[in-house]
Amino acid sequence: MTLVSPAPQSADLPASRLETLRRQRHDLLAADPKLRARDVAEKLDISEAELLLVDPANRVTLLSGEWLEMVGDLATLGPVMALTRNEEAVIEKVGTYGKPSGSHRAAVIINGTIDLRLFTSRWHLAAAVEVGVGDATRRSIQFFDQHGVAMHKVHARPETDLAALAAYIERWKAPVQPHELTLEPAPASERPATIDLDVPAFREAWLGMRDVHEFFGIIKKFGVPREQALREVGPDLCQPVPVSTFREALNHAASTGLSIMIFVGNSGCIEIHTGPISRVEIMGPWLNILDPGFNLHLREDLVTSAYALRRPTSETWLHSLELYNANGEHVLIMLGERKAHDPELPEWTALVEKLAGFAPLPEGIR
Repeated sequence: MTLVSPAPQSADLPASRLETLRRQRHDLLAADPKLRARDVAEKLDISEAELLLVDPANRVTLLSGEWLEMVGDLATLGPVMALTRNEEAVIEKVGTYGKPSGSHRAAVIINGTIDLRLFTSRWHLAAAVEVGVGDATRRSIQFFDQHGVAMHKVHARPETDLAALAAYIERWKAPVQPHELTLEPAPASERPATIDLDVPAFREAWLGMRDVHEFFGIIKKFGVPREQALREVGPDLCQPVPVSTFREALNHAASTGLSIMIFVGNSGCIEIHTGPISRVEIMGPWLNILDPGFNLHLREDLVTSAYALRRPTSETWLHSLELYNANGEHVLIMLGERKAHDPELPEWTALVEKLAGFAPLPEGIR
């Protein structure tokens, strides 16, 4: 797959194909102006990175540099909107970036409302994008993987320092703006094969957790697909629940002021909301949270399974809701708000136990 620079260099893309893509894009957006870029790209059978260059209104500047330095430098822009998504869910948070800590394998940014986990070894391409919309100009910094899939986006807001944004683009502008950039074809997405899981040993490892982050290592150690692990660990630790349970939990949180956490991510970035929510609305296939400074958009119709989990830590039991798609891929996680080493909010524990119909924990389990 070849990513080709925008006009006037777009002659590298066959004129007939470029014209066809532009016409198809125009028709799609005329029929549904609210289509998101990822969905338009999917319908055109191109990557989201390529889509940037199909729109003649876009001004695209390729950026280059050390990823964590580039992300840390976003702090100079002031308030922006951070966006992370996967196929089914989109999370948007308004705030100011902080400096990342960690490495290219795993880094963290926690600065007020901006809470990110970054896996920049998966990142391949960055671009600054300006597009005219009527009399306005939309500006963003976008990061993609080697397949042209967006890992994370940073959108300018009215309160963003545009002079700082211009300086950022100049500072990180790639020395060469190539006419072509080759991307790797995206692999086909398919449900992972199940394994013959040693359930007693897996339960022992689950019950032996002292930190919830150990869960990822346990899944890797046993080589078990995550959703299979949830199905087989036992009903005292994980219960399948209707997909609508997530909506019920959101409505309960909105009506009671219960403070929650929502994690949405992809292979290169996880973005987190922490706090109460208020406005939950359904618009077509989308289940939305539409609060000042925080939006969540979920294609509820693309979520095929949901689970309620219990996992131990050294201080408390943690309860969560998890959503999955048809390929067994993770869509999002919901928990009650909790700071490290604090007990879980009892209101959240009671809600999940009620929604899941959890039986009491077996005697002898801490």
